[in-house]
Amino acid sequence: MLFKIGKILKPHGLKGVLKVYPYSKERADHFEKGVYFIEGKPYNLEWTGKIGSNLTLKFAEVVTRNDADALAGKEIEIEESELLPLKKNEYYIHQIIDCEVFDSTGLSMGRVIEVIHAPAGDVIDVRDEETVITILFKDVSVEKVDIENRSIYLKHPKKYYEV
Repeated sequence: MLFKIGKILKPHGLKGVLKVYPYSKERADHFEKGVYFIEGKPYNLEWTGKIGSNLTLKFAEVVTRNDADALAGKEIEIEESELLPLKKNEYYIHQIIDCEVFDSTGLSMGRVIEVIHAPAGDVIDVRDEETVITILFKDVSVEKVDIENRSIYLKHPKKYYEV
């Protein structure tokens, strides 16, 4: 099984270098030498660099700017066995998707359908039978994440999160 760890933004220069947005800025060490996948095809990482808050990556199979251009907008994945252990209160997207979300009163608000990386922090979209609510996935909103039981507990009642 493959897991998304970043998105290719655009080429950087003329020699096949890619500018990449890492999904975990605190864990850019996900990008070390090894095999990565783009649309299921393996790519061998030669080197990595940093440009602002993004990374630059050079894959052996990407030689020209045209090669790099063809990959713009695509996501980079790795095999599950290559995922790095996370620190306390860090989660992979696949661990959060489909978790049931409960408000502070114990009311089920639905299940996580998407995790979105936003400038102010990650947000989760939670869907019940009728609506989708977007919730900031930070300590100010989240009381507890229980990955084993596929549950997320919030600090406030449902009406706090509704617009």
